[in-house]
This record gives sequence, C-alpha cells and structure tokens, in this order.
Amino acid sequence: MSTVSLKVELPAYSLSFHVEVPLSSSVLDIKHRIYTSCVGAPRVDGQRLIWRGRFLRDEERVQDIWKSPDDPHTIHLAVHSSAWSSTPPEIPSSSTSPPPVGAPRALSPPPSSHLPSYTTTPQSRPIATPSYLSSPPYASQQPPSNHPMAYVLSKHNNALSALSQVRFAPNDNAETQTRQTAINAVERCGWSWPPILDEPFPAPGNESEGIKYERVTIEGQTFLSLITPNATPTPLQSHALKVLTYTFPLLLTPVPYQTPLSTYATSFSFVVPPGNLNAQLQQLGLPQLRVNNPPNAANLPEMRDIPIRALLAPLVMLTLRTVLLLYFVSPTRKPFLGIMLGAWVLYEAWGAIRAVLGPDPQQQRDGDGNARGGAAGGAAQQQPQAGVGAQGAAGNGPAPAQPNAAQAVLAPQRPRAQGPGGHLQPGNGQTNRTRSQTSMLLDSLAIMNLQSEEIALTASPISQPVPEPSFGHKVKTFASLLVLTLHPAVWNRRRTVLKAREGRVRTEANARENPGNVQQEGGEEEESEERRQENERRERAKVELIAQHQRRSPWVRTYIERVRGSEWSDD
Repeated sequence: MSTVSLKVELPAYSLSFHVEVPLSSSVLDIKHRIYTSCVGAPRVDGQRLIWRGRFLRDEERVQDIWKSPDDPHTIHLAVHSSAWSSTPPEIPSSSTSPPPVGAPRALSPPPSSHLPSYTTTPQSRPIATPSYLSSPPYASQQPPSNHPMAYVLSKHNNALSALSQVRFAPNDNAETQTRQTAINAVERCGWSWPPILDEPFPAPGNESEGIKYERVTIEGQTFLSLITPNATPTPLQSHALKVLTYTFPLLLTPVPYQTPLSTYATSFSFVVPPGNLNAQLQQLGLPQLRVNNPPNAANLPEMRDIPIRALLAPLVMLTLRTVLLLYFVSPTRKPFLGIMLGAWVLYEAWGAIRAVLGPDPQQQRDGDGNARGGAAGGAAQQQPQAGVGAQGAAGNGPAPAQPNAAQAVLAPQRPRAQGPGGHLQPGNGQTNRTRSQTSMLLDSLAIMNLQSEEIALTASPISQPVPEPSFGHKVKTFASLLVLTLHPAVWNRRRTVLKAREGRVRTEANARENPGNVQQEGGEEEESEERRQENERRERAKVELIAQHQRRSPWVRTYIERVRGSEWSDD
C-alpha cells in the first residue's frame, strides 16, 4: 500500500514535523498519527487541521484531498489549550538585534497569539492575517522594500485581497526589486523558493459565485472567516489559497532584518553529542572515556525472553505422557506413585525450559572464554583434514574410506550452534554438560539401526559380509520408526544423519565411475614428479573404492543404486 508524507505545521509553537499515512486513510487517521508523533500528544478531539483555508472533516480521505501529485502536502494544525495530554512544545525564543531607527515594528512575523483557536461551530473558519493588515484596504499598506520578506508579504496581501474580493493593483517594479532579497532570505532559512510566488494572479472573473469570507475580530485580532463552505472557489481564489499555503510558513519563520548597509558576522559552533564522544575520541586516536555508574544505581537483574513457541512442543508432549500415566496410575489410591509422578513432571518441565533458555549468560561468557583456546587447537587439527578433502575434490575422487567412518557419521563434531533466539550456544564441553537426559535419549533413538547399516556400507576386508535383514526385522524397524519419528526432535536428528550418509554414498559412486586422468592435447612432454605422484594416489584411492564396493553385499549395492537414482534435495 502506497503512503504519502504530509508536513504538519504547528504555527502556535513554531513546530513542523512529517507524518506518513496511507493514501486510503482518513483525516481521523491523520489525527491519530499526529497524536503519536507530535510533542505533547494532542488529543484527537482537540485537533483541527487546516488545508487551503478550510477545516478538514474527519471523514475526508487523503486520496480525495490530494488528487494531483503537484498539490503541496502541507497542512496546518490548531490545538486547543486543554487538548494537550502532556507538556506542549516549548516556544523558541529568538534573540535578534533591535531594528534600526525608523523601521516600523509591524514588519516582524506575526506572533503565535495571532493564530485563532478553533470554535465549536463549523461555520467559523478563521485565517490569521499579519498585523500590518489589521484594517482594509489590504493593498494600501504595503511593507517597505528594505524588508527581507517584502516580496512574500506583498503576495500575502494580494492573496488576502483576492479572498476578500477587494481589488488590488500589483506593483511590478517594487516586486522585481524585492524578489531577489526574499529568495536569499528563504534560502538562508534552509528552504527552496516556491515557484507559485512567481506566477501572476489570474484575471478576476465572476467572483460572486466563488467562496466568500468576512472579517471577524477574535480577542482583538482580525481574521477572515469562511461563510460559504460548500462553494467552489474561482480560479483567482484557488490561486490565492495556494499562495497562502506557502506564505503562512514563510511569514512565521523568524528572518533577520537586513538593510542595504548592514553587515553580518556569522559564527558556527559544533557541539559533540554525548553519545558520540567516544567515537570522536577513537577517530582521533585518543583513549575512550568511561562513565562510572551512579553510586546509588541499583543493579537490576537481567530479564531474559522466553520463547513460547520453542517451549510449546516439549510441554505438549509432556502433557500427553502425563495423561497417559494418569490413565494407568491413580494418585488418589497410590499417593506414593502420585508424588513420584509429580516430581517427574517437574523435572521434565524444568529440563525443557532449561534447554530452551540455554545456559546462564555469565556461565556462557565463561565457557566462551575457556573454549577459545580449544577452538583454535581444533581448527588447527581440522585444517589438514580439510586439505585432504579438497585434494580429493580437485581430483574428482574422495580419499579412501577410513575404518571409523561409521563413528564419524553417527557422532559428528558439532560446531557452535544457534539457540532458539538466534544466540550462540557455548562450546561442545559446555553443551555436553548442560544437555539433559531427555536429549541423550533422543539421540540414541534417532540413530537406531544405523550402526549396523554403517558397518555394512564400510565393508572392510577383515569384516564378514552382512546378511540382508529379515522380513520380521524390517517390519519391527518400520513400526518403531513410525512411532519414534512422530517426535520432531527424533525426526530431525535422524534425517540429518541419513542426509550425510546419502551424500557420502553419492560422492563415492561418482568417484568410482569417474574416468582416469586424460592427457590433454599438446600437453607437456613429461609430467612433473609431484603431479605424477598425485595421479598415482588418485588411482590407488579409486581402486580401493572399487574393491570396497565389490565386497559389499548385494542388498547394500541395491540400496546404493536406489540412493543414486533418487533426487537430491538441499535443505
């Protein structure tokens, strides 16, 4: 769903911020978003949103208000003084130098008190007017040309005159002289110059058919109130409303008063935030600062997250087993058995919770520190083995099978795994110490019958051929696995071991059928001694694999062909 960014202006507190709302949202949704985004959290019932001189109703849609992408996405917010949920935003105090002698005091931007508060009657839609427009006619009191915002104030006067249906005669010469000054003032505030201020006002038409405003006085200030909310504005009035959309924020921005003879000396200061102080010191090569905790600060205990979904499966299985035991054992008739059953349930529940939560963070940090040395030594021992495997892969044939291949597959060296929350568990020693009896039982059930099958696959020269399992053995194994693999842990562990065995079987089969080293056309006259020894080693490994395959029982070779014919799926 596409969203639109709206700029919300709060002139009473010289505050502006942006909110992101979907195109299908209503004005009421915008008010709820303002409640969560604006400082002070103004309540929804005390907000009034103004756009193009009118209040927006709660049922209006964003896509109906801003139909064209060229329309300015700026709305003005008026908040009742009793609608603030907390402390309202602070009004910034601007320290500016006093104006020169003879300069009129009415040229300063209108204060926040000029903004009207909303009323309960929907017919009153006041628009604030600057202090120099306190009495008609609007065009008779033009600001002096040496004011930075004289061009903007002139456009503001003309727009108000157009809405009030008062004729005005724009002074093109004066506007041309003050336009560049106004552009410089707007750019100094960090804004871009709005092009609509350079467009001329349309010629007046039948203005009696458009919207009508009347001048009202609220708390001693002059405003324009809309009296025909359902009327359609004329082209002149539409242009005037667009101009006011830009002139109001510009007039409410404090701009330094500048004269042709005045000079400015600007000083910049950079304040390093406290949070980035250590980062700045690190860039300069200086030692970092350490902030001591307050002496009275209490060391709060660490609250750890409990993964509910990871606990759900073992607790459900524990509940089913408990119900099954209660069916055969009555705690009321045999209290001793009931006490033992309760203790067993508590022990199993605590084991499941401990397995999900993992070890204590302090113990985990200690185990990580103790396992660093062992991990470095284990990596050094595994590096030669990885090199041998890489040579076998480069020669399109693995190294010859070792006698203890079955133990290597059934009990692989597990790296540091991730827990349910994505955190690293401690090393192998810590894992073995914290693993519960239930986990060890699941491991033994998952590798049932795999030891004998691995011996049949190895087919060493000193071992006797393993006979094919009987029909009764197959039925018993099928029924046992059908029941045991209902547990997700048993299924996952057995599938991992079988996946590794099938991968090894496929690799050996490809190595047996891979042709020998073919001499390339135009090759070297004599191979180097190192390459010749490598080719001989590959040929010996291939001969050993073929001999091992011939020693296997027929039912084992049938299993290997079935594995090769099945499709390999990567998890």
